[in-house]
Formats: sequence, structure tokens, C-alpha cells
Amino acid sequence: MLLSIRFLAMPEALSIIIVDDMHFSRAVIEQALKQAGYDDIRVASSGDEVLEMLDERVADVLLADWIMPGMSGLELTEAVRQKGEEQDWYTSIILFTAKEGEAAVEEAFRRGIDDFINKPVRPYELLARVYSAGRIARLHNELLTQSMALRTIQAHQEPLITQDLLTGLNNRRQLRQHLQASLRQTQTRGGSNCLSIIDIDNLAEINDEYGHEAGDQVLITLANRLKRQLRPLDFISRHKGGAFAVVLHSENAVLSYERILQRLLDTLSQRAVPSPSGLLHITCSAGAWCCTKDNHIKSANEFEHLALQELEAAKPAGRKSLLVGRS
Repeated sequence: MLLSIRFLAMPEALSIIIVDDMHFSRAVIEQALKQAGYDDIRVASSGDEVLEMLDERVADVLLADWIMPGMSGLELTEAVRQKGEEQDWYTSIILFTAKEGEAAVEEAFRRGIDDFINKPVRPYELLARVYSAGRIARLHNELLTQSMALRTIQAHQEPLITQDLLTGLNNRRQLRQHLQASLRQTQTRGGSNCLSIIDIDNLAEINDEYGHEAGDQVLITLANRLKRQLRPLDFISRHKGGAFAVVLHSENAVLSYERILQRLLDTLSQRAVPSPSGLLHITCSAGAWCCTKDNHIKSANEFEHLALQELEAAKPAGRKSLLVGRS
């Protein structure tokens, strides 16, 4: 069995952190990883220790117990995801748990974990999942590096006529072209379209209190969160000011766009945004308009106007409001 484990792991130069408040559990996991050939292993007894370690040096994989005194595994996951945004680095997170049931697992993945292992931990399963988590982290970080390189190149080029220079998203001109194409597609093939204008509720306050550099960081961070949350076939663009446009299309004419958009608003405001001025807490509101082949909209301008009307109608209800209209 040991030969099989070593063959499976094929250790790369992964940086691994183990956190568990039980010394024996930490020691067992550390020994299994070292026997498989991993040597860059740090151990901690609390979530606070992990965050201090990440301040000193990033990690590829974090193995954490779900239930710990002080900071739980889920709370640590959210803190690590926040730090990852600050450091432009992705750490794969595996939780050890004795919890059972779909609700607990669903909550864990919603909060940002990559995988989980049921207790008691079996060495073969541990090594297989660490190997997989390491590959996920490497792929994420390669993409982050490429993205940073592209942003550097872009900063030295003339603004592209189809792209927003600050966020890297499509610009408003591209939005209108895409809307027109989507309307034609719906008219000929059926299905439904939904245009949502998502506006940052408190961007003006952030600009006034912390300066436009902080406001720009909010826009960049939310643009990246939108790209991670939406499907490749969905369309995202910068709209104007503190607003983004999202175009969703479905072959199903009765798709529940409200549920999708509410989940998107929740995700955008779930974590504070790191900035030179500190952590900034933001919320977003949205107005959307949906149409089908039977209730056709004539132009992209009309579509955009209807969505903006819904946004204006949603605003008086307060922050994190959503209003969806249909024709």
C-alpha cells in the first residue's frame, strides 16, 4: 500500500499548512505527508497562527479541522479567501470533518472550501486529495500570474475600443453589440434573455472617504468576482460609474433569473474588499429586465433603458435591493 501511496502522490514542491487544535491529529497527518515525500509542511494549532504564517509566506494547500476553538474551519476558510485576494494567490482548502448531511457539505462549499475528508482520516485518501488540491492550486495560480502579466501589458497599450481599461471587462459599446445579437438569437431560436445592471451602493461614499484609488480597487475586485461566478456563455461588461452589466441567456423561457441574480448579489458582498485603506465592506443593488421571443424588445437601447428603470425603482428600498421586470 505504501508504494501505491507514494506513486499516487508524486510529490511536487507544494507548500502545505496543517491546522488542528489536537496535537495527535496534526502529528498523524504530518507524518503521512512526510512519508509520501512532502517536506514543506507547516503546522498550526489555531486559525490565527495560519493567518500569521500566510503573511510570512503563501501556501498551496491548507488542511484544516472543521471544529476548532476560536476560529472554526469555515471562518478560517473565509479569512484565507480574503487574504488570497490581497496576495493574488490561491490556496486550496481541505476540511476534516465528522459532520454528516448534505446541508453541512453544501454550506462548506458555499463558504469556499475545495474538498473535505471525513474523519477518521485514511492515509491513502488524504494523499489522493492533497495531490488533487495541489494541482488545483497550481492551475489557479498560473492563471493569476498570466492575468497579472496581461494587465501589465495592457497598462502600456492604448485603450482597446472593446475593453474597459480599469477592470479588463467588455465596455458599454461591446454590451450593446452583444445585446443586439442576443435579441436576434432569441427571436429566431427562442429561449429568454435577461439584462441586469448591478450597481455598487456605496461607491461614492468610498471615493469621498478613502479616495478614488480605493474605489478603483473595489471595481477591479468585483469585476473579478463576477467573472468567477458566471458561466462562460454569460456576458459581463463595465457599464458606467460603479455599475456592471450582466447578460444571461437560457433556452428555458421561464428560468428563475431572480434566484440567480440574488445569489450573485450575495456573493459580491459576502467578503470585504482589500484596499490600500483597509478592508472595505460593500453592497450592490440590481435592476434587471427579462424578455422572450413572444415579448420581444426591438433594440439594445430599449433593453438597456428598461433594465436601468428597474434599477432606479429598486434603489429606494435600500441597499442590496433587486427588482426584475418582464415584457
